[in-house]
Amino acid sequence: MLYRVLGKTGLNVSAFGLGVMRMPVTDPDDSKTLDFERGVEMIRYAIDHGVNYFDSAYVYHGGRSEELLGAALKDGYREKAIIATKLPLSEVKKPEDMDRMLNTSLERLGVDHIDIYLMHGVKMERWSALLEMNVQGFLDRAKADGRINYTGFSFHDNFNAFKKVIDDYDWDMTLIQLNYVDERFQAGIDGLRYAARRGLGVAVMEPLKGGTLAKNTTEEVRRIFERAPVKRTLSPSGCFCEHRTNTPARSLFHSSFCFYTCGNKPQSYMAVLCFGGGVCFVDNIARREPHTQKRKLKQPAA
Repeated sequence: MLYRVLGKTGLNVSAFGLGVMRMPVTDPDDSKTLDFERGVEMIRYAIDHGVNYFDSAYVYHGGRSEELLGAALKDGYREKAIIATKLPLSEVKKPEDMDRMLNTSLERLGVDHIDIYLMHGVKMERWSALLEMNVQGFLDRAKADGRINYTGFSFHDNFNAFKKVIDDYDWDMTLIQLNYVDERFQAGIDGLRYAARRGLGVAVMEPLKGGTLAKNTTEEVRRIFERAPVKRTLSPSGCFCEHRTNTPARSLFHSSFCFYTCGNKPQSYMAVLCFGGGVCFVDNIARREPHTQKRKLKQPAA
């Protein structure tokens, strides 16, 4: 397993992170019917093989995702894991709701602190409402009283909004959507660069667009992978891809395995490694082969 330092947190995170969002259920029509036996087995298998970053949220699986993660981290596994979970901004109607939902997450997880606490699904309208409720004060208090160690936010708006949210608080990390067909979507590559310049750890969600890039790989895309000078042992669903950027990023990702060329030195790489519908981490690693050509990829049909 490869590991990365998650921005200014100093946490040594596995390059693969496991998202506890699309876990096995006993009834496919009811996300609350988690199969705890299979879910615990999956999480512990990941830990036993070097994964240490686990991403959940207050609302995943109707709240049962946090319960599942808490169950999996018993019997000595908590000490081997970094827990990230999220506050649902859409459910914050008054300042007291933030404390209430954080305390509920702690109870569900069965822990006395959360390693990384994120604001969930930040958009400018929601963020403006939270500013009026002094969300910065809430985060400061939760860090001071030991309920959370580090702060972050997941993001679903445009690049200008992303910059404002980053500038509004002293965040430790952020979670953005990024994959090889969505470089200019939402925060995108520009947001990745901006966050990196500010010292934030960067986690990536949806590197396979919820499985779309794995399930609907077109013949054209397959031929591009096959023409690559370095032959991969994984199928295109492994999402090996290279894209030039100009700014080093030091962080993580969830749900596939990508390489984005990165940095202002030719030997610089940013590894984007993802796992299981969750989170990945990005960082610089030694360059392994030259990037010689750019190709435009058409987005697969939904």
